[in-house]
Amino acid sequence: KATVSVLNWAAVEGTHAVQGREMTDYAEQDVAITPDLIKLVTGQFDLGSVVTLPLCGLGIRQIDVLERCHSLQQLDLSSNRLAKIHNVAGLGRCLVRLDLRFNALTRLEGLQALESLQCVKLQGNKITDIDTVLGLAGLGRLRALHLQDLGGANANPVCSHPKYRDALVRKLARLGNLDGEYFLSEECRPRLVCDGESSDVVIPQQQHWIAREHLAAAAFINPDTFLAPPTRHMRELTTECEAVLDKADALLKRQVEIRANMDNE
Repeated sequence: KATVSVLNWAAVEGTHAVQGREMTDYAEQDVAITPDLIKLVTGQFDLGSVVTLPLCGLGIRQIDVLERCHSLQQLDLSSNRLAKIHNVAGLGRCLVRLDLRFNALTRLEGLQALESLQCVKLQGNKITDIDTVLGLAGLGRLRALHLQDLGGANANPVCSHPKYRDALVRKLARLGNLDGEYFLSEECRPRLVCDGESSDVVIPQQQHWIAREHLAAAAFINPDTFLAPPTRHMRELTTECEAVLDKADALLKRQVEIRANMDNE
């Protein structure tokens, strides 16, 4: 198939695959990722300034040029024809979110280079080997991984593996969101989620934030005795202030009378 250039972009503009369906005539021709295409989609002249790049539903088969987008944080390559992930190592320190839904991926080699990746969406692909998913354990910042929708739709074949969830939760210890289901990360929970053992959780004894001896001492405090001195002192200050205000008011009145007499003379 011929490669679509920027000159005939109108032939593919707005062609997005319907979520969960196979791409048929959405993009009859393959679109190559080129600097001109990136500039056209983002409106950015400098590729190094591109932060978000939507390239969904264009029939893309190969990843190219993206290493020049060294500020790219969000990349959408969903609904394309990618069979493998390559040429992304240059995005390792910047890319945070990656959408690869509805492609033809069977393995995930290449993602391991994306050390800053926090969220990856892979629904609607053809991943069957659980080991290729467990290979993402080296991504220390990965928090969200989607291989199927929350209700189980658009699942990869690997999701039917009997140890799918247990293995991923155990291996990807920092994961907080698997397939849209949120849970506490390993360091925040007393027992591994769904580890096949007893679900009983031993909760430590509650610690009082005030020491018991302080509570015991407070029980013998007489509120009237405890509050009386501050209350009496405040009343005395209020009385003194009222007296000072009365004197000031009298002095002001006296000054007004003196000035009135001077004017009459």
